[in-house]
Amino acid sequence: NEQGGTPGAENSVYESNMDSLPPTLLSLEMDFDHAFTFAFNEELLATSLDTELFVQTAPPLGGLDSLKLSPDKKEVVVYFAMAPKADTLYQFTLATLTDLCGNIFQDTLLEFSYHKPLMHDVVFTEVMFDPTPSVGLPESDYLEIYNRSAFAFSLEGWMLEVGASMKILPDTLIL
Repeated sequence: NEQGGTPGAENSVYESNMDSLPPTLLSLEMDFDHAFTFAFNEELLATSLDTELFVQTAPPLGGLDSLKLSPDKKEVVVYFAMAPKADTLYQFTLATLTDLCGNIFQDTLLEFSYHKPLMHDVVFTEVMFDPTPSVGLPESDYLEIYNRSAFAFSLEGWMLEVGASMKILPDTLIL
């Protein structure tokens, strides 16, 4: 049509609700002592985030201080009044949120705990520094890291400093 589109007629891609799936929780991350980020697969409707109902914790963390929706509307940062205690199992119940098409997120129960590494939880058990030139060995160095605790640790952000050389360890989970 020379006027563009289909004036007065339903568009060929018209659909009352193109999205029929509710939001899916992708991850939960503890940002610092009092804040947690919940990441979702799609944009959330800001008005569906009720500070009293969105997340409940057991045992309680002193109530919610505030909620913040990210600019892309796919992450919710929750600030609690109290920090969780290490080595304590918490249950988060998420509820009352919808996506932009009105699909309702199913109430979800998540379990969360964390452990702060203690001295000697993670140790170096083997070190291989191959001098140059190598003498009958491959041209490589390695370091074996052993987790002596019952908790998994992410090495994200861990660094190894030897003399003036600093290496950032890979983002790996050690069990």
